[in-house]
Amino acid sequence: MLLPGVQLDIFTWPEVESVKLRNGQRWTFRNRLIQSEAELRSAFAVLDQYEEGSYDTEASGLKPHLGARICGHAATIQTGKHELTNFYIPVRHQNTDEPQLDPALVAQFFARLFQIWQRVRGHHLKFDALMCRADGVEI
Repeated sequence: MLLPGVQLDIFTWPEVESVKLRNGQRWTFRNRLIQSEAELRSAFAVLDQYEEGSYDTEASGLKPHLGARICGHAATIQTGKHELTNFYIPVRHQNTDEPQLDPALVAQFFARLFQIWQRVRGHHLKFDALMCRADGVEI
């Protein structure tokens, strides 16, 4: 997908990354790209087990009231002391032949998840909440 000045190359995302932080700690990131309904069900079987997580959206624009919509959902959970598992679910990416999921189906899964999670963390979460609301999901 191409956004102004940004090219998202999530389709070549590494499955496992190891990052050393400034304080010397090493964190492991497990990345899962979800492109089928079976993978979606498997991902939410994991996500549903946690009481909190982080959430972010990729969007086609900044103004949902002018037609901008979610292109992809990202959810992250802390699965170990220094380990995070990231899930990315593309729903409306353009200019790609990669498989994507039905936005309404994914919205149903996130609506349920946001009822399970006691705490949702995010960067610009107010924007993400507005984008979700355009798809009928409340955070």
